[in-house]
Amino acid sequence: MVAARAPRSLALGAGAIGCLVFVAMPADSAGSPIVYGLVSLAALVALVAGVARIPGPARAPWWGVLGYVTCAFVGDLVYNVQVWVLQVEPSPGPSDVIFLAGYLFALYGLAVLIRRVQPGHSREGWIDTAILTVSAAAVIGTLVVQPTLAANQGGSVQLGIAVGYPLFDLLIFAGVARLLVGSGPVNSAVALVAAAFAVTLVADLLYSYIEVGGLGGSAPAWLDALYLVVFIMLALAAWRPSAASIRPKEDGGNQRYRLAGLTIGALLVPVMLVIAARADSELPARRIAMGTVIVVALVLWRFRLLLDVVEGQSARLAVLARTDALTGLPNRRTLDHELERLDVAGPLTTGPLTIAMLDLDRFKDYNDQHGHQAGDHALAHCTRAWRAALPPDATLARYGGEEFALLLPGHHHGDAAALLEAVRTATPAPHTVSIGYSQQRPGETAYDTLNRADRALYQAKANGRNRVETLA
Repeated sequence: MVAARAPRSLALGAGAIGCLVFVAMPADSAGSPIVYGLVSLAALVALVAGVARIPGPARAPWWGVLGYVTCAFVGDLVYNVQVWVLQVEPSPGPSDVIFLAGYLFALYGLAVLIRRVQPGHSREGWIDTAILTVSAAAVIGTLVVQPTLAANQGGSVQLGIAVGYPLFDLLIFAGVARLLVGSGPVNSAVALVAAAFAVTLVADLLYSYIEVGGLGGSAPAWLDALYLVVFIMLALAAWRPSAASIRPKEDGGNQRYRLAGLTIGALLVPVMLVIAARADSELPARRIAMGTVIVVALVLWRFRLLLDVVEGQSARLAVLARTDALTGLPNRRTLDHELERLDVAGPLTTGPLTIAMLDLDRFKDYNDQHGHQAGDHALAHCTRAWRAALPPDATLARYGGEEFALLLPGHHHGDAAALLEAVRTATPAPHTVSIGYSQQRPGETAYDTLNRADRALYQAKANGRNRVETLA
């Protein structure tokens, strides 16, 4: 870990310095492309080294990332040769073909990451991705593609290249959205890749907007520096330990973030409709546009309230699934989980473990004589009395019927005897309880200890009931 952290820190520091130097240099300086090339070359070399250390089967998505950065580096090199050496118009030209080819590599890498992080076919995930992508298409089409088509003075090749960039950006956006839309968080390596492509999208769209005259003038140096940031982020991603262990997302992610993203996506189109309607002299168009925004916002608010209800119901159902409805004690499922947890933790963590089994004496006869409702009341009454006599770290669970299991972590055999005797005497009259218990032996599982406690319970029953017996 320390060996991997050193090159990452070095690359990050050198990259940050290189970006600052590049931004500080005059845009028309001959040294500006040299600094840019050196920083991007260093990031490319770091990326190659990072990919090389990833095991073979895990490299598949990183070939796409490496191809994208390589094409970007070569495209910049060709572009600068055209501008500074040959002094010819660089666009449209070979550099554009190389840049666009890099997007194909990026899409390949994103596709592989999506298959690994989001296996299967999630209809909900694709619908969410479609919502975000359609909204992004409206923005890109309005701000970039439409002005590009209107300003085109060249032939079909130049137009195809000019429109190709935003279209590829839209596909990259869809890939990033599908990668992030899901139930749980992605690991740090995937998060860095997604963030890097998101920065690429921002830089590309700003660049295209400037090119078609939206802001006027040439692209500022800080905008070119964003691409250097992208290269550095991708190199750092390949050096992350999690780069070699990209696994499917786990359930349980925060759906509120997902809803927030969908809210932004759903409102983008009507908001743009409002902006466009401002130029319309007809008041009905403005009213329709504003009404659309309000209705969509209200619908999303309603979904938000529904999400709160569903999350609350899920939490309550989770509690009910772990709890016995009559007594409020943990049920058999929770007991099994706790036994497994104790086995995983081991005696070095939990200390000695004593397990007891409790059984109300002649409970069937009481039920037959007084009815099941009285029997239920007796079970609830007895369990409340037992819990009051137990320490906070004890786990009392309903095992089945009138039988209960008691876990006493941190209690030796001798300590448990007095405690269980207090439980027996706390049993409300006219009921009595038989108890069998045993301390866990070295190398024995908690289930084995539970079985010995159960045999001790049968021994207590055979010896006259209303007593505490043990099998040491």
